[in-house]
Amino acid sequence: MQTSLSALKTSGFWYLASPYSHPDPLTREHRALSVNDTSAKLLSLGIHVYSPIWAAHRAALHFDLPKDHVFWLAFNKAFIDPAVGILVADIDGWRESAGCNQEIEYGLATGKPVFLLDNLLGLRPLKREWANMKPGDELSMDARVLFTAWFGFGSRTSVKVGGEGAQSVMTARATAAMKELVDGGYVTASVFNRFGRMEYVGTEKCTGLKLSLAKMQEFGGWSPTEPNPALKKGGDA
Repeated sequence: MQTSLSALKTSGFWYLASPYSHPDPLTREHRALSVNDTSAKLLSLGIHVYSPIWAAHRAALHFDLPKDHVFWLAFNKAFIDPAVGILVADIDGWRESAGCNQEIEYGLATGKPVFLLDNLLGLRPLKREWANMKPGDELSMDARVLFTAWFGFGSRTSVKVGGEGAQSVMTARATAAMKELVDGGYVTASVFNRFGRMEYVGTEKCTGLKLSLAKMQEFGGWSPTEPNPALKKGGDA
């Protein structure tokens, strides 16, 4: 279930959690830049956020402060306590991050709302069990089937469908499944041409989503497209 960004506009601030600790300094730098970008996007929308990485990353580098979550936990709790709630940036590594898991657990234990924030700024309520889920576990079987059928070759796989004059369009079932993939950041969507034909492209989050042949035979017995009802007779696809 998606939550509107407008619900985040309050007089208070949201704590923006994100992964950081990693033995590779380049990975730590990439994670810091990613959460800084997310912070800027939210602030530009009038949503008040506080990111401990944004606030302390440079100081940690300059003064060689500890990089592990244990050192920072007490510091972070001091900002979680007055926060409206917690937003968890969907940056690679958040599920495995001990710091993110502790922040999620602390937020839920103190009754604060906790949301997963994807790279398109989509929001989903985050439950305690989500922290240990693998990428894609939150998707429906229909979404997994559609992904396997159309994006099974991995990231950057492109599919174009629909539009004025197209012979076939997505079914309602496939449209709902595609929305899950787009909302979750597994697929990007853009208008391909002036006729409204859509292009969907798999992202780097696609790894591990492909279903086995047995699963596809069990759950994939439905077509994602149907004849365009706007056409009385066939045209170009």
